[in-house]
Amino acid sequence: MCIKQMLFVFLLFFPVVAFVCWFDTEFQKIYPILIKWSQGYHGRAIALGLFLMFMSIGIIKKSLMVIVVGIVVGFLVNYMPIIIKVCKIIF
Repeated sequence: MCIKQMLFVFLLFFPVVAFVCWFDTEFQKIYPILIKWSQGYHGRAIALGLFLMFMSIGIIKKSLMVIVVGIVVGFLVNYMPIIIKVCKIIF
């Protein structure tokens, strides 16, 4: 998957997730659970797994860019709730 395609998918779904987390009452019970999961051991395991997966793909393709994408995705899994909270305060 190309970087432009991944950025497009991220920008396509990020506003939907942010809208659902702020305004929809059905998901207000699930939101704290997802935050705890993503910032706890579950999120760390997912981030580590994604990093290792992207690192192995990068080694196979001999590309450092894939490893960088893995690092970014790992950070986003762990820190996305903090980013959403900051955006909620700002906007």
